[in-house]
Amino acid sequence: MNKKSTPYFYGNVGYSFTTNRQTSGGLLSEIGTGWQFGLGLKSYIGPEIGYRHQEYSYDFSDGSVAGNLNSLSIGLILTF
Repeated sequence: MNKKSTPYFYGNVGYSFTTNRQTSGGLLSEIGTGWQFGLGLKSYIGPEIGYRHQEYSYDFSDGSVAGNLNSLSIGLILTF
């Protein structure tokens, strides 16, 4: 990239793992957009905003209950 600032779109898909024995992970996906600004030779910084969807389940002795978590994600990216 030779530009000082550039907009971009991103997408992620994966699987979430939990460390709690009473919950189980599930599908994790995220889409969003951001804007990166050049800092130097090959370094960039910029804000990003996205939408995240995560599936999970609570495990009980007599079964489990599934749920979804949908959220807005706001972050700062640093690329070097």
